[in-house]
Amino acid sequence: MLTDIYKNRPDFKPSQVYKSFRKDLLEAIEENKLLNVESMSTEELESLVSKLRENPSRAFTEIEAKQINKKLESVTQEARSTLEDIKLLKERLHLRIKSDSNAYVLDISKSSILQKFSNNVFGGNKKSITYDDYITLLELKKQLEIDEAFSLVED
Repeated sequence: MLTDIYKNRPDFKPSQVYKSFRKDLLEAIEENKLLNVESMSTEELESLVSKLRENPSRAFTEIEAKQINKKLESVTQEARSTLEDIKLLKERLHLRIKSDSNAYVLDISKSSILQKFSNNVFGGNKKSITYDDYITLLELKKQLEIDEAFSLVED
């Protein structure tokens, strides 16, 4: 019945109207998918990546690429937030330890080996290791590991 109304119009072409409608509908569906990227699960992301690994010559579609980028942004933001939380907790812990200077002291007066090593690192005759000394030792350890890694790369 509706087609009878348009049959008399010379400019009416059902196939063009259908194609235009279909294109608009597909675009709306794609936009809706992009809006729902936040709800993309890890399993869906792993599925996309496994498809790429199975067929490396296949490129991601534009929608898949946008979904992956959105997921990456979301995970990156979450990681930044977590690192910021860790940084704040670490600073609070350092402040609490520094305020109570006697609570975190290791007595090494009964261990001649620890005294010997402590004297080699810090100089002098130390009977205890404070928290600041401990932090210094951790930094030295990290520096030694970095130096060792560089020497392995150079060889």
